[in-house]
Amino acid sequence: MRVKRSLILFVFLQVALLSAAPSRTVYEFCGKLLLGNGATIRGLKVNVVLQGASTPFITRTLADPAGAFKFSNLQSGTYVLIVAHEHLGELRRTVEIGPSFADAAGRISANVKWEPRPIEEKAFTISAASLSVSDHAHQLYLGALDLLGKRDVEGATHRLEEVVQTAPQFVSAWSYLGSIAYQSHQFARAELCFREAYGLDPASSLTLVNMGGVLLSEHKFEEALPFNLQAVRAAPNDALARSQLGLNYFRLGNEGEAETQLKEAKKSDPAHFSYPQLILSSIYKDRKDYPGMIAELEEFLRLHPDSNIADAVRVSLTAARQAQDAHSLAKN
Repeated sequence: MRVKRSLILFVFLQVALLSAAPSRTVYEFCGKLLLGNGATIRGLKVNVVLQGASTPFITRTLADPAGAFKFSNLQSGTYVLIVAHEHLGELRRTVEIGPSFADAAGRISANVKWEPRPIEEKAFTISAASLSVSDHAHQLYLGALDLLGKRDVEGATHRLEEVVQTAPQFVSAWSYLGSIAYQSHQFARAELCFREAYGLDPASSLTLVNMGGVLLSEHKFEEALPFNLQAVRAAPNDALARSQLGLNYFRLGNEGEAETQLKEAKKSDPAHFSYPQLILSSIYKDRKDYPGMIAELEEFLRLHPDSNIADAVRVSLTAARQAQDAHSLAKN
């Protein structure tokens, strides 16, 4: 029963995250791409995408020749920043947009370190299904993404449904339909869409991680595990794949493996939107490792001070400190 008790805090926090309502205050996010040594990236045509982590939203731009980019009119919340070049790979990082990170004008600035690496030739392989998608379907698809950028979720959904009716082999359209359903808590519909995408491209890390994630949300833990294991093998540096595998092990009662995977997730993206610190804190609570629990909760609050669950985490942190003090007194 110990694992079930330790789930209580995490389940509450997970539900709170999925239910998060974005603030109406708008912000501007200004970034600059830097190499790992701090030098400015210059002369590359780099795509920069900002996606909602828990709400259906996407906006896109190109970095300028000096590596600078900007997104305006952003609501408070958690986002995924994707930096991508067709021949040099991509970087994914969680970005927090909110008052704790903004200046008086509502502007948030960040330097983004990225190490472009030539992609292996096999990574350029495109499935026959994707190659057969018509230009018309592609235009409908891009139009759906534009609607998501305007937060017209209903319009984007209808457009994507039109896309998959026109081109049922369009993997990305099925994936976005699934993501919208998932973020709208329609998990059964999300699973259907993700299964369509997986059937078309079963080797893709994206389809694998989507399948693993939705099955976890439906409490199909045994069924989810093979997908999450394959997702990590396909993309070992993907924080989401690592975090989901950690959660999967945690749900199955294997706290040792869960801890290993969650620590790997934090290496790739310490502020990841799946909040690995919270699951780790539950593991350390079970072990009565109060210093470890406190460290994870403190780290969460440093990284996510504007989260809608920050107050609940502060309550848990106070309780952990009290438990640590009581434990110390009992030993003395």
